[in-house]
Amino acid sequence: MWNRRTHRAACISVVVGVLIAGAAPTLAHAQGLRAQPRALLRAIPGLELVEMAGADRCCGSAGIYNLLHPALARRLLRSKVEAIRATEAQVVVTANPGCQLQLAAGLKLWGVPGRVVHLVELLDEALIGGANARSP
Repeated sequence: MWNRRTHRAACISVVVGVLIAGAAPTLAHAQGLRAQPRALLRAIPGLELVEMAGADRCCGSAGIYNLLHPALARRLLRSKVEAIRATEAQVVVTANPGCQLQLAAGLKLWGVPGRVVHLVELLDEALIGGANARSP
């Protein structure tokens, strides 16, 4: 659960005090969306947005790239995880579900604390308290 007083993000696609994976490379390269995800994050009170080195680089998921080229995808992932580690962020935010799975696996594999969430999940947590705040 998002706690605006204790979280620092960084981004892989977008970086935040919560770690945001710099606007997902797919958003930046394919759709030209770079500023918009960061603007959404900056609108969250108490969120510290931290730019991560290589935020616009691929994490190795790239659709099925990680299945077709696992060794190369693992190298890309390791580089991304090391950049995340350097931010000391507790939450990684991405706008791509494939990146979300890949990054979560990388954090677990290399023992980096934190969690990976989709941008919409973080917005939900910050604005209305997420699933735990809803009535059954």
